[in-house]
Amino acid sequence: MAENSSAGTAVGEPVTATDANGDELAYSFAAGSGEASFEIEGSTGRITVGSTANLDYESGDTESTVEVVASDGMLADTATVTITVTDADDPGRLRLDATVARVGARVTATLSDQDGSRNKRRRWQRSSDGGAAWTNISGATGRFYTPVASDEGTLLRAVFTYTDGHGPGRRAESAAVPVVGAATPVVSFGAETYSVAAGGSVDVTVVLSPSATETLAVDVTVGGSAEAETRRVKFGAGDSRRPRAVSAAGLAAGDTVAVTFGTLPAGVVADVPSEARVIVRETGADRRKKSRPAPLTVEYGEPSYTAQAGGAGAAVTVRLSPAADREVLVPVTFAGTGPGATASYLGVPGSVHFAHGDSVRTFTVEAPAEAPGGQVTLGFGELPGGVSAGALAASVVEPARTRTRRCSKNRWTWASRSWGARWPRARAGRSAAAWRLPCAAGVVRPESGRTARPA
Repeated sequence: MAENSSAGTAVGEPVTATDANGDELAYSFAAGSGEASFEIEGSTGRITVGSTANLDYESGDTESTVEVVASDGMLADTATVTITVTDADDPGRLRLDATVARVGARVTATLSDQDGSRNKRRRWQRSSDGGAAWTNISGATGRFYTPVASDEGTLLRAVFTYTDGHGPGRRAESAAVPVVGAATPVVSFGAETYSVAAGGSVDVTVVLSPSATETLAVDVTVGGSAEAETRRVKFGAGDSRRPRAVSAAGLAAGDTVAVTFGTLPAGVVADVPSEARVIVRETGADRRKKSRPAPLTVEYGEPSYTAQAGGAGAAVTVRLSPAADREVLVPVTFAGTGPGATASYLGVPGSVHFAHGDSVRTFTVEAPAEAPGGQVTLGFGELPGGVSAGALAASVVEPARTRTRRCSKNRWTWASRSWGARWPRARAGRSAAAWRLPCAAGVVRPESGRTARPA
């Protein structure tokens, strides 16, 4: 797919999976895979460009690999999807280092184009009618231009034509900026961003150019709308820089506070940066906590299970503690201890999928009637980071078979499975239908001598 694709753009065809039982499948990304640049529709498996994606071919980020999980709610499987990013013609951007140009103060134009730039032709232009018409400034063909007295009251911009990696004829224009007189006071902040520890304080610098010739007061606002606090910063004669303290009391790591100018005095204009941000930085403890996922423990619910050969399987439980705070895929292993046991047991998944909030998953292991015997031992494969095995890191599944007694001619056997007692003859007070000869084709009722169907 092309670089710079907008959010929501489909990436190839949807990922598809099938379920042997026809159960509905849900698709998601494995933990730590793909979320930064891509999103996936849970019901269809379609991958799209994420809202925060920055697919940039020139940065070398030309290939991304994501792990897609398909789950029926109990069992899951994964597939690796490789997404290739292709080159696109990036537009060039031309920027000036000022939003207000002052007579006598040099302005710099900078061109950036990710596809490269060469054979540049530079021009500076002015407009005296608010930008409706532009004229080239004689001799102004470099990266820099210093406005003169005749430029005061006009708009100024730069225009570059050049060749990039996709061919010639590229054009970039800067934003238009007003030109003010040499003595016009211009205020700005000393930097675009400042950092501060939680609970601390930092001084944001307010810059005045040229230096004040008399006392000048400028309002500076910290914070947004309802929580905004405005204070006045005063410049004395000769001052060009003054601090404005910003407190981070009550703020947490990652919080951001905006610092802006209030209503400026008449004749004073603001230049870039006209807004600053104070960012509450993370401490070492914050970073360590963030880098380590919450520890989880996985184990089987019981040390052993019994699967009826040819009948009901064993419902094996896997528990995660505490409940998953992220997507967790637990690999399952199994090995037989009897001849052919590993191959004869069915239903052991390759992995068990825990979605966010899950703590218990169950799968059924079946032992076919023709199984040669033996038992299997379930275990865990290589566990993901932050997950460790608990006390029951292994569990045994063994077959349960119906016992068959040898025939003994002319001896009656009580048919109760819980009893299994054998009697030499029918006894009074017992139901005749409950007695049988083990080798007989039918059941003989002692009272009547009639033969009934085998039980």
